[in-house]
Amino acid sequence: MYDGGKSRFLMRRLYLVERVKDARILGIVVGTLGVSDYLGAVERVKQLAARRGKKCYIFAVGKPNVAKLANFPESYLGFCCQVEVFVLIACPENTLVDSKEFFRPLVTLYEVELACQDRPWSERYVVDFRELLPGNTTRT
Repeated sequence: MYDGGKSRFLMRRLYLVERVKDARILGIVVGTLGVSDYLGAVERVKQLAARRGKKCYIFAVGKPNVAKLANFPESYLGFCCQVEVFVLIACPENTLVDSKEFFRPLVTLYEVELACQDRPWSERYVVDFRELLPGNTTRT
């Protein structure tokens, strides 16, 4: 259990939730094809974003790194816009990435839910996106 007032980790993650709230464009980074229900997680992000008037673009990159995610400038997308936050869909062991080195924040599905759905904050930090999908009996 973390004390949110004293944990740098949680303060950083809460800051990222605020970045999601402010973002108009989300990039969904599929960092795994081997975890069941990853497509359900992609759809969940798209639904949450649409409810808040946000656009989404999907990127399949495997394990993300700074160089890979820096390859998606606005000219590549062909629009007058730029991804403001990346949402990582990956196995629980690779979900929490310290995105300080990245040009754009890298967040989890849980953080998107906190930002877009006003999910109440709890002491249990969910890193397995499958627990957040509709129909899951262990939904938090």
